[in-house]
Amino acid sequence: MFSPPSKTKWKPLAFAGIALLFIGAGWLFWLGGFSQIGSQDFLPHGSDFLWNKDLLTLHVVSDTVIFIAYLSIAATLALLGYRERRKMPLGWLIVAFVLFIVVCALTHVMDIVVLWTPLYWLAGDIKLMTAVASVVTAVALPFFLSDVRSLLDAALLSRQNERRFLAASNSSQDAFYILESVRDGQGIIRNFRFVFVNPNGAKLMSARSGGALEGQMLFHKLPKAVSAELLEAYRQVVERGEPTEQEFLVDTPEVQATWLHQKVVKLDDGIAITATNISARKEDELKLARLAKFTQSIIASSPFATIVTDLEGTIRSMNPAAERMLWYEKTDLVGRTSPLVLLDEQAVMMRAAQLTDELRETVEPGIGVLMAKPLKGLIDESEWKFIRKDGSQFDAQLTVSAMTDQTGVISGLILTAYDITERKRTEDYISHLAHHDALTGLPTRTLFHDRLGVALARAARNRRKVALLMVDLDHFKKVNDLYGHHVGDELLIQVAKRLQGSVRGYDTVARMGGDEFVVLLDDLLHVEQAEAIAEKLITALHAPVLLGTQSLLPAASIGICLYPDSGETAEALLKNADAAMYQMKSEGRNGYQTFTDDMASASTRKRQLEAGLNHALTLNEMELVYQPQISLKSGRVTGVEALLRWRSGKLGLVAPNEFIPLAEESGMIVPIGEWVLKTACREGRALQLEMGRALTIAVNISPRQFQQDALPKTVRETLEENELDPASLELEITENILVSDSPKAMTILEKVRSLGVRVAIDDFGTGFSSMSYIMRFRVDRLKIDQSFVRDMAVNEDSLAVTSAVIALAAGLHITVVAEGVESEAHRDLLASKGCDEAQGYFYSAPVPIERMRELIRGLEVSIESLAGGLGGVGDGLVLD
Repeated sequence: MFSPPSKTKWKPLAFAGIALLFIGAGWLFWLGGFSQIGSQDFLPHGSDFLWNKDLLTLHVVSDTVIFIAYLSIAATLALLGYRERRKMPLGWLIVAFVLFIVVCALTHVMDIVVLWTPLYWLAGDIKLMTAVASVVTAVALPFFLSDVRSLLDAALLSRQNERRFLAASNSSQDAFYILESVRDGQGIIRNFRFVFVNPNGAKLMSARSGGALEGQMLFHKLPKAVSAELLEAYRQVVERGEPTEQEFLVDTPEVQATWLHQKVVKLDDGIAITATNISARKEDELKLARLAKFTQSIIASSPFATIVTDLEGTIRSMNPAAERMLWYEKTDLVGRTSPLVLLDEQAVMMRAAQLTDELRETVEPGIGVLMAKPLKGLIDESEWKFIRKDGSQFDAQLTVSAMTDQTGVISGLILTAYDITERKRTEDYISHLAHHDALTGLPTRTLFHDRLGVALARAARNRRKVALLMVDLDHFKKVNDLYGHHVGDELLIQVAKRLQGSVRGYDTVARMGGDEFVVLLDDLLHVEQAEAIAEKLITALHAPVLLGTQSLLPAASIGICLYPDSGETAEALLKNADAAMYQMKSEGRNGYQTFTDDMASASTRKRQLEAGLNHALTLNEMELVYQPQISLKSGRVTGVEALLRWRSGKLGLVAPNEFIPLAEESGMIVPIGEWVLKTACREGRALQLEMGRALTIAVNISPRQFQQDALPKTVRETLEENELDPASLELEITENILVSDSPKAMTILEKVRSLGVRVAIDDFGTGFSSMSYIMRFRVDRLKIDQSFVRDMAVNEDSLAVTSAVIALAAGLHITVVAEGVESEAHRDLLASKGCDEAQGYFYSAPVPIERMRELIRGLEVSIESLAGGLGGVGDGLVLD
């Protein structure tokens, strides 16, 4: 290890010594011996040399050189043997060989000496010693050849190993150093000197090459803070011979900030260091540490309860949120128990059964219910009943996932939970809203159908009956029209309470929509039980209801349908109960009717009408006909009333009294009414232009239309589009719109009236008539209902009502129009009472607009002829 520096020390000295010996010998011979050669005083004992001086010189110089060379070789071997005595095998052989060389050197010296001094015996003895040594060497040498060969092989192997070592160290990614101890005078190690440095070692120390570092002191390259610690560690390795490993940071001008992992082993009186740059690993560890710290801070501040367990299920940590949620302290759970103490035992067993089915492998109740999915790389999310420290329970959403170490091996579980009590309450509330009516709190259609399905299945098993009672309030629409929807809503609430209070606790009362309710009666034996409950409902509903200052007397029509007698499916039962209810309405209302087979056709008819109405406008099935209005004073036609007809492609011509109530009920009356208004104005304006004079176009407006904010705008735009004088348009409304005192309806009526449009009260006398409202809204015309006109010739009450209306209107300067004039007697009686105008089949049935011009002219000519005494007015005037 240390031979290279030793060679550099003694090799120059050896050559210098040899040179000095040659120079000294030559100088001595020149001064002493050679100066006397050939003189009379010089007489060498060797006679052979007398005749030739040059020959003598040759022998003397050669022997001298040989002597000096032998001594140099002996000195070199002796010095080498001494220095390498600890490592050199067969050291005694080297000593013997040195002595042999010295003896050989002495023989040559004696050859020179005897030239001047006759010491032949001494020279002979020395030659004898040389001979003996030569013989011994020659004889012994073969016995040591194997040892010598081993030494040569070892030297060769050493050179090979050295080359291999250099190749390995030069190609290694690690830094490799060999250092020798530097001791003070007391033998204490004070530093270490570089002996060998591989390329990566040089690079790490910011050196050009390993050779640039060889011979330099290690701790001159390292900071003092590191040097003191490393010096002691290295010293212990040299003195004790025990390897050591360390990690440390080096940051010097020569060495950039670098984390190193070093392994140090003893090598002779020094050390060998293998150093690996672990800066990248340290950076990763630092990042992981920061991430772990960040994660811990997040978990600690998280509002979600977080619990960490090991693979045995023992709780190892829990965050403050878990303590708050569970009312436990960490010391109660950490290291003591598993999360199973927090879970309901029955829920654990149920979860084990669920996971067994889901994973198709047996999951035993216990910690396995939490580990089953995470151990398969899955995340387990489920709802649990958690148990607090005081034993109280609450709902929580639990997520369980696997926790892995840096190598990806599962080391435990992470349980994250949060309290979902409020969410469950909200879900229950939302579910209640979804299945219960917001106004009355009764079950809706969805929940009712669920309960009906259960009831039918139970009745089929037990061979019992189930009854459906379809309940529809009578004249509820008028309540909304008269008193407003807020009163109608209050009435529905009271009706719902009365219905619930009149049935058994396990029966179901549901609101199907609007003013329609349905009662589900379960576990019946015969129809009489259902009819008895229906009578009870009728009685309960018909009691007065005080809503604010209004006292109402509700009534209802009830249809009864029985399972399995009148239907075996929910759809059939509902359909038949609805048919029975409408049958009751047609028979006078305020009662109940049990379904019979002949009611099915009426129910089917209603459904057909409802389905057809939805497409009547798009299929152009709606049409208008017009009936003239005649002045009883002049006989001239003053206007026409637009009347709606529905000519269905599937149902044929449908009577207005059959489809208009359905249109009102479904809301289709709004688009239909808008179509009537626009069509009547367009065709009426064309009739005015054709006749060359002003004619009133009367259009009926439904109560629902008066709930539409867009009605005034629609009227104005229609007038503008058709260039129709607003005074030519007459909107006919019912008395109920006026007396309802609905702020919205009144506002809309005022806006319409402000356009200059005339307003007429249709069917006057059949509703809640109030002259104050008529005066308040400046009504232009009153139309006496045809029921009074038809009976006034034979009924004194009808005549009295008709006469009173005409007189009151005259006093208020309001035009009166009598509807339903069907005979000459009707006309004459109305004329005698002062009625202004008349309308009815006596003059004409409703006709299409195309026939109206001819009809008007014919009527006016006929009436003029009658006025001239040309005959009576009869059926011949009726043009259809």
